[in-house]
Amino acid sequence: MKTYLLMLLLSLWTISASSQELLRGIVTDDTKVPLPGATIRIKGTTTGTVTQPDGSFSIRVNDPKQTTVLVNYINYLTQEIPLEGRLQLNVSLVRDPVKLKDVVVTSALGLTRKAKSVVYSSQSVDPTRLTEARDVNIANTLAGKVAGLQVTTSGQPGGSSRVIIRGDNSITGNNQPLWVIDGVPIDNPSGDGRGDNLDYGNGVSDLNPDDIESIEVLKGPNAAALYGSKAANGAILITSKKGRGRGDRSLGVSVNQNMMWNTISEFPAYQNVYGEGNAFRLVQNANNIVPGTNAINMGTNTRSWGVPMLGQPYNDYSGKPHGYLPQPNNVRDLYRSSLTNITNVAIAKSDSVSAFRLSYTYTRANDVLENQNIRNKHNLNLTASRGLGKKVNVDTRLLYTYDNMRNRTYRNMDPQSPMNAYIYLLRSIDIASLHPYRDDNGDAYAYGAQGDGYENPYWSINENENQDLHHRVIGGVTTTIDLLPDLKFRAQIAGDLAFGNGYQYREKGARQNKNGFYSNFNQQNQYWNIEGLLLYNKQLKPDFSLTASLGTNFNFGNSLFRQASVASLINHDMPSIANSNAYPRATESLVRRKVNSVFAATTLGYKDFLFLDVTGRNDWSSTLPTGNASFFYPSVGGSFVFTQFLESISNIVNYGKLRVSWAQVGNDAPAYYLQSNYQYGGLFLGTPWLDYENLLKNKNLKPEQTTSREVGLDLSLFKDRISINATVYKSNTINQIMRAQVARETGFTEQILNAGEIQNSGIELSLKATPVRTNKFTWDLLANWATNNSKVVSLTPGVNRYVLGSWWMMSSNAEVGQPYGVLRGNVAYRNQGKLIINPANGQPYYDENAYLGNFRPDWIGSFGSTFRYKGFDLSFLVTVKWGGDIYSVSNHKANVTGNTIASLEGRDAFLFSSLVLGESGDEQKGVGLYGNPYLDARNKGMRHPGYYPLLDASGKPILDKNGRYQPGAPNAHWISPQGYWQTMDFDMEHNLFNATSIRVSELVLGYSLPLSRNTRRFFQGARLALVGRNLWTILKHTPKGIDPEAANTSGNAQGIEQGGSFPYAQYGFDLKFNF
Repeated sequence: MKTYLLMLLLSLWTISASSQELLRGIVTDDTKVPLPGATIRIKGTTTGTVTQPDGSFSIRVNDPKQTTVLVNYINYLTQEIPLEGRLQLNVSLVRDPVKLKDVVVTSALGLTRKAKSVVYSSQSVDPTRLTEARDVNIANTLAGKVAGLQVTTSGQPGGSSRVIIRGDNSITGNNQPLWVIDGVPIDNPSGDGRGDNLDYGNGVSDLNPDDIESIEVLKGPNAAALYGSKAANGAILITSKKGRGRGDRSLGVSVNQNMMWNTISEFPAYQNVYGEGNAFRLVQNANNIVPGTNAINMGTNTRSWGVPMLGQPYNDYSGKPHGYLPQPNNVRDLYRSSLTNITNVAIAKSDSVSAFRLSYTYTRANDVLENQNIRNKHNLNLTASRGLGKKVNVDTRLLYTYDNMRNRTYRNMDPQSPMNAYIYLLRSIDIASLHPYRDDNGDAYAYGAQGDGYENPYWSINENENQDLHHRVIGGVTTTIDLLPDLKFRAQIAGDLAFGNGYQYREKGARQNKNGFYSNFNQQNQYWNIEGLLLYNKQLKPDFSLTASLGTNFNFGNSLFRQASVASLINHDMPSIANSNAYPRATESLVRRKVNSVFAATTLGYKDFLFLDVTGRNDWSSTLPTGNASFFYPSVGGSFVFTQFLESISNIVNYGKLRVSWAQVGNDAPAYYLQSNYQYGGLFLGTPWLDYENLLKNKNLKPEQTTSREVGLDLSLFKDRISINATVYKSNTINQIMRAQVARETGFTEQILNAGEIQNSGIELSLKATPVRTNKFTWDLLANWATNNSKVVSLTPGVNRYVLGSWWMMSSNAEVGQPYGVLRGNVAYRNQGKLIINPANGQPYYDENAYLGNFRPDWIGSFGSTFRYKGFDLSFLVTVKWGGDIYSVSNHKANVTGNTIASLEGRDAFLFSSLVLGESGDEQKGVGLYGNPYLDARNKGMRHPGYYPLLDASGKPILDKNGRYQPGAPNAHWISPQGYWQTMDFDMEHNLFNATSIRVSELVLGYSLPLSRNTRRFFQGARLALVGRNLWTILKHTPKGIDPEAANTSGNAQGIEQGGSFPYAQYGFDLKFNF
């Protein structure tokens, strides 16, 4: 049946094509250099095509004698050419010598406007590159492509990504930009906030780059003010592809096949000298020696602090002789290469009054760990438009996503995560010895090496499971009516509907959770957007132009989440709520919210070089109290195209624009922050009871308010060979909606209030250049650079520090007078820059909660180039994150376990001192018999380079004026390397690293197949590209295997890495065909 349908389509295509004639040609500039991507359109229709990399094109026309062709290219004058019967057309376009006359950009509400009238900073991203060196989450592919935009990933397939533009504006709230598709905001929740250490990904991962026509990033409130309270952090505007067809009104077909292999690019540096054991002994108790063999069983100890591995008697977990030998590849052998396969097929057609495009994408992926992060994803995208007469046009769009994800990997060193093996797997244990992992009863074997709180990785991989199914529909209808020659009315209704369910199953009989666990959930999110907009555009007089809009918007929706769980299972291999004799725990959450708005915008132009832009919006939010529910925020800006007055140097500076803007944006509260309520407390003798919640809410809550100022300069030099954009900005956000701790005697632990201010200022620079352009070879260059300086001006009254998140004694904070993101923890005690040592144990004293650093980078940037020669092209992108700090929990725990190469230091010397020579602890700290000095200066282990406290004649420490110990005699105390590393909880600087990262983020080598005239009857284009992502980390300061851009959350508490994935490299190919 499918074959017959395909033959029928091909027959109809052939019949349609045979009734028209084929126009061919080439488009070049005035120096005969081909212009790829120039637009060829039949006048009076929507039929069109674009030129190939060599500037050639072909398009079918009905009657060459009556047809007029429009040829357009950015920064060039449009040509209108009557064919007069010709079927060969060679076009030479001429640059506009003075200004960017024809350049239009997408602005707020999905409207287009001339670039010269734009008064704020924005930057475009080429979506074609996103389909080649691609990622399953489109947010990750934006890294390095926009000045001032920073992306932090979870490192796991299907995980959430954090996108920040111009720093953090909210101390405790959302700091990510608004995502907008075809003028309508979409929901983009992060999926790692449920508290179960699973990351379900964020909403924008449902977007497919194959269906995207353009991406415009609005960088701050000045650009995005018309979108309302959700756009205080900027906005990312996405325009979907529309139906275009083959240029001859026949059906166009495109196919894109992308395959990317994922592999670990860097493993940790492990030591392979000392194996399982403790205190430099293989066994601590003779009772642990297997009678008759003099061997111990694998897993008797929990750490690699034993003796050198020389083949001593050592049995595996089943009791078979194994040998106490190094296993250098035990962690590496757990991993493999994985594959992400993405196939896209799209069909499109257009004529003079209508167009449609239908696209289907299938994604299949797995992970470098067996049976983890298995994804089957389907995307269906439909766009259609139809003109109803001469005055009405209707556009429709529909995006459907079905995502089936199995066995998401647990994060943040959760005991269920198989990734814990790279921290805890002992150096004398090979992975073959981890089988079998369960006994005949279905319970996990009693592997003693799991005393630190993790499972056998094969138990986690094969016995535990989770799955989530995700359905999402994003759709809308837009109708535009020409009321008058200069006045239009646009109405649209759009919905973003998501439905999902899933479960988690942790098999009973595990080492860490013997009773097992099961939970399931169901989630429904529904958000609707209804908008009406009047659009007015008129040339008032020869010198003045006016563009104005007036609209209203109704945004409303709800989110329903239900979950049930049982924490004790009866039977093995039965993932069900019914598999328990305990009461299930059930939770339900329903969140509703509504925002009604009116807004207006006006742009007044004078002689096409001076523009004034004014906007205003008023929101009424259901999440605020009645007296504060209404809030207004305006913006005003201007642009001045000064090169109109510099014609004498137009060959050097062919375009220049100054812009300045001021904006104020409000931000409403999360739902249900006004009134404290009762909540479920549990069961008492089978009867449920309620308790008043611990959060004191605020019935007088006000909206947050962000005020932003920016000044910018846009330049185009040497006939557009060089383009420079520079922006200086400053913003202040006040009335922060925060949670503050309160005294427990009030009956609450926290309260909601308006307090605090955060300030951000910075500089953004972007550069595009074409250093070389000939008729065969082109070199394009791209560079971005940005720095952001933040300052927490104030917090709640009487509070100078707010904890954003923490691990153990390490915390990420907002502190008054400091940049946002201060890292604090235990540090070694110092005075006068010298370490003060406790003479009793040779370890430093320590200061609690001391300043360690800040997670914010000093600056971020990127550099890339594209080289084109005939049909070949080579492009690369290098991204830079310079400065900032990151604390690695993974590295700390691996040091404590004794697995890292760093933990080797001092072991041989301590082993020789303690076990060979039998030196006592007193001798190791320089004290011999009868208190005499022990003068042997030999290295005896580890010694902190510090000083004992200065003592008075009575032996008491002498304190300085600040009450601190002063340095006295040098430390002479040698200690065990095991004790040295196991006390690093009190000296967190050892695992704090500079987070600088320079890496080759993208590499593409492509070839576009040249097509003959005969071939173009069927093929419109073919391209093969070899692609790679994150192939080479040029510079970093973290230990091997620790990604300096890792994070344990997509929220605000950055700067802490905890059980994150190894750095990935991706490589593969991308193949495109257009018919």
